[in-house]
Amino acid sequence: MRAGDRTTPGSRRIPVVAIVGRPNVGKSTLFNRLLRRRKAITLDTPGVTRDPISEEVEWDGLRLELVDTGGLGGEAEITLAAQVHAHTLESVRHANLVVVVLDARAGVSPLDRDTVEILDRMDARVLYVANKADTVKAAEMTVDFCAIGIDVPFPVSAEHAIGLDALRER
Repeated sequence: MRAGDRTTPGSRRIPVVAIVGRPNVGKSTLFNRLLRRRKAITLDTPGVTRDPISEEVEWDGLRLELVDTGGLGGEAEITLAAQVHAHTLESVRHANLVVVVLDARAGVSPLDRDTVEILDRMDARVLYVANKADTVKAAEMTVDFCAIGIDVPFPVSAEHAIGLDALRER
């Protein structure tokens, strides 16, 4: 069964897009930008988003549910990290599309590799996005992500609203 094939009881059948990635890659900032308003709290501190936050949005007549997740791994408190991880995996299971946010400035991390492996095992439909690609150097670094077995991720800068219109079209 592919990700997104299941629905929860009473749920509407609109496409669900889950935003995942390691802590502090800009998932909540991207979520807010795609909503065109601030709903998720954004800080430079890892672990701010613990439970999934969802909101319906409409783009060019297409209605969908956008879900900001707490991410996969990296939290300081192991019990909390396991709970956040479990919530994120549940969001992925219900998603029609998973947007994996990577950090173009920091480059590839072991958590990125783990995320790719997890999503491959789940047979999730995935779109990889390299956030923080607001400089030429950062945009060029997106090619480095091919080393973890993915195509070159789509470059954006959620903070500076670069590449978001093109991302919405995908």
